[in-house]
Amino acid sequence: MMRSDSANFSIPGGTFPQHWTNATPESAPEIAPATRSSDEEFARSNQGNPMGLVDDREVTSDADPEVWIPGADYTQARSGRGRRGPSGRELSPLQEIQLMLYSSAHRTLRELDLKNPQLSSLSTSSWVPTSRDINRLNEEIARVKREQSLSDLEPHHTLPRQFFDKLVPHGIDPEDFVMFMPVASHRLLPDGLHTGPNHWNGQWARFYAKHKTPTREQIYEQLNGMLKQLSR
Repeated sequence: MMRSDSANFSIPGGTFPQHWTNATPESAPEIAPATRSSDEEFARSNQGNPMGLVDDREVTSDADPEVWIPGADYTQARSGRGRRGPSGRELSPLQEIQLMLYSSAHRTLRELDLKNPQLSSLSTSSWVPTSRDINRLNEEIARVKREQSLSDLEPHHTLPRQFFDKLVPHGIDPEDFVMFMPVASHRLLPDGLHTGPNHWNGQWARFYAKHKTPTREQIYEQLNGMLKQLSR
């Protein structure tokens, strides 16, 4: 089982420290322009809901909507077949992934810059974030990180670039599946995602060893499950 110190999905490893270090920031991969995948079949025309969440009229929940985790066992948040999202509709694994990544990016940016204008936007009740919405927040996080010389925050590619050749046939861009997290939670001992026998890339290596030519759906289902484990 994956290790995580986080109670919420937002940032594995816990809440941000009160004061970020001012050491020289480590060079981190830039967030590249998004490549649209052909199977993103959900709404693109609406502006982003700050949290990509279901409003109270759609899903009854005792959870604070600002920390709602897609897939969690909240009241009426799931159906007999699959997860329920905006307007009570069933979500695909890709849609669940993008809700989780958007929520994480939004919370990260809010921790860094509470008054950032990118935190405010409009949406309809059926809105689900796209890769463009996620990248917009990640680009803003990267900008704030550079301006504030934050060395304790870096991007984590949830779809490792190590296996880029497995993604290309499906038109999947790993830069569309990035989340920012503290360095220690990302790659330092004892609990970093890239440490230990069950490290992040190792899990993907085992997945690809089992599925030599996985389908797009199998890749999304694997990532969806890993992200949900990360949130626990």
